[in-house]
Amino acid sequence: MTEHKTCAWAMNHPLEREYHDAEWGVPVYDDKVLF
Repeated sequence: MTEHKTCAWAMNHPLEREYHDAEWGVPVYDDKVLF
């Protein structure tokens, strides 16, 4: 298992950090979620 690393852009605000950790880079397969 790889170590979780946070991108620099996600360190500016708590909401950006939350988005980065919960959604960024997570594959989405449901069209209703995408659009």
